[in-house]
Formats: sequence, structure tokens, C-alpha cells
Amino acid sequence: AGRVHQSLSSAYPLKLLSPEAVPGTTQLLPAVSYILSYGGGIVHGDQIHVDVHAHPGTALLLLTQGSTKVYRYRPGRPPSYLKNPRNEGKFDIGQTYQTLIVTVHSNALVCLLPDPVTCFESAKYNQRQMVHMQESASLVLLDWMTSGRMSRGERWAFDKYLSVNVVETQGTVIVRDALLLEK
Repeated sequence: AGRVHQSLSSAYPLKLLSPEAVPGTTQLLPAVSYILSYGGGIVHGDQIHVDVHAHPGTALLLLTQGSTKVYRYRPGRPPSYLKNPRNEGKFDIGQTYQTLIVTVHSNALVCLLPDPVTCFESAKYNQRQMVHMQESASLVLLDWMTSGRMSRGERWAFDKYLSVNVVETQGTVIVRDALLLEK
């Protein structure tokens, strides 16, 4: 009792958490999942891929525990993804990549409400979010960012911020939104 996810798994540099209902009470509705990163943020070379399926008649609230921090590029530090030989030569090691693919089945609801992305000085961030919706599916999508660490004088000091959001219903693109800020 209290479990609302059919399956929930994650791997470094990402962790997924889901609160459970208190024993003796009804299940949490909607299902709630938090996306967290080890160390409080992501570093150059990180590749994060999240695949979400909201089955028919379900509701999912997808959150973060705080802003997604994109740390500055530090030449000479080995990116974490190079440990996987399949990735050799595929990506610019000075950038971070985050991909979210969401499938919302019939009569399901997904609310994607993360805290904002905060890029530190010289950070390079690439985000792609793709949502596939079936008939009668519902979506609330928030995509936002800050200008940087203002308390440290890092206003718009990042090197690159790319965010691409695509929403399609039954194979037809209904929303395509892209934002590129680059020095």
C-alpha cells in the first residue's frame, strides 16, 4: 500500500524520489516524483535522460527539490560520461545535456513543474523536452530559468543556455518552443 509508481529507477548523476502514503491512508493522488542531482547540480559532460510514462487514467506531478544548478566549465576535469566508452566522440565535453521524454496516455495528466535552471558563470546547458500526448491527455509544463547567481555578480555570465520543448498530440506537433542564449 502507498506505492503509486509502477516502476521508478535512476542512475548517477540523477536520483528520483517519491513520497509514499502513510500506512492506513489512501494513496497519494497524483503520484509525486522529485528529480534530484547528486552534489546539487550538473557538471560539464553530464548527460541526463529521463523517460516518463503516465498510464491511462493516472496523474503525475514531477518536481525538483530546488533549482537545477549547472556548474561552470572546468577544463582539465574529466566529465563523468567519458567513463562510458559508448559516448566517446558524441558530445562536446564542455557542455551538459538533459533530455526528458514524456508519454501521456489517454485520460492521464502530467504536471511538469520544476524549479528554475540556474547556469553558473561559463556554464553550457542543453535541454530538450519532448512530450507525446494521446487523445484526452492533459499537460501542465513549466520551463524557466534564472539569469545566474546574482549574489555573486553572475548575471547572464553563462556561455550557453538552450532549451527546446516539443509537445505533440497523436503525432502532430502542437507546440514547438526553443530558446537559445549564447555568448
